[in-house]
Amino acid sequence: MEDSSLIEDLKTISIRGRMAFAIQCIDNYIHFKNINNFEAELTLVIDKLKEFLTSNTLDVWDEQVRDLLPSSILDNHPQNNLEDYEYVDFEIAKKLEEAYRSLPIDLINIIDYSAAIGSNNLYECIVGFSSKTLTPLLNIIKVLRASNIELPEIDKYLDYKFIKEEGWGEIILV
Repeated sequence: MEDSSLIEDLKTISIRGRMAFAIQCIDNYIHFKNINNFEAELTLVIDKLKEFLTSNTLDVWDEQVRDLLPSSILDNHPQNNLEDYEYVDFEIAKKLEEAYRSLPIDLINIIDYSAAIGSNNLYECIVGFSSKTLTPLLNIIKVLRASNIELPEIDKYLDYKFIKEEGWGEIILV
């Protein structure tokens, strides 16, 4: 599919639909790269991302997912203390840190981009087709294409209409 056609299709997909597409991209990456280590840690993070699809309290989801993200766990700022995380206990945070330091950087980036799809419009008005959620999705697509990893079939996501629920779309049961 040509990029301009893909972008136009993605613009019609709700934010929840974009998140579902991103989660499938994570799965495609893991399978293509045959990543078998850190299964528990990846499952924890992916399951938290999936909660976005059904949550009615996205502000709470956002707080919880932030404690699990590579960009938080790997933050080397002196005030970033894993023992102070509210939604993940210290032992799990240490295991996530080990996983993120060992996993491919592209996967780490895809996870952070996926979370950005869920959080970038939470605290402000959605403008147009939500470029703030489309941009991280396009970044995920670039990563997959650079590794010659197949994208999810876009047709499976076109039913998740951006025009529903002010862009957020209807709840997606997985």
